Amino acid sequence: MAYPFRRPTPLEYVVSMNLHRRHLSVGQRAMIAKRTVATKHGGDRKSETIKSQNCLLISLEDASQMFHVSPASIKQAGVVQDRGIPELIALVDAGKCDVAPAAKAAKLTPIKRPNGLLIVTG
Repeated sequence: MAYPFRRPTPLEYVVSMNLHRRHLSVGQRAMIAKRTVATKHGGDRKSETIKSQNCLLISLEDASQMFHVSPASIKQAGVVQDRGIPELIALVDAGKCDVAPAAKAAKLTPIKRPNGLLIVTG
């Protein structure tokens, strides 16, 4: 019995070659996967303009399989990218910090007191 062969998309090809060549941590793969996921809340999702702009963006489940990370890790990467300071994002991108503790840190709210002290609440 012959199995049908499906050619990979350009995105799948580039991802597979880079995952094979580079030794990326789970956090690094999750951060990259989040950047390819097309899950924006609200807005126009049906017009041809939007569809053409998101041609390389994929679903959370597809990104999870493609990058070999859990959907939870991709969601945590989203928290880091949406709420984290640039230095924290850079640490996770470089593989120097795991995505789970970085997501917890990104959720903390700094409050500057009149005396100049910085207090972090969560």
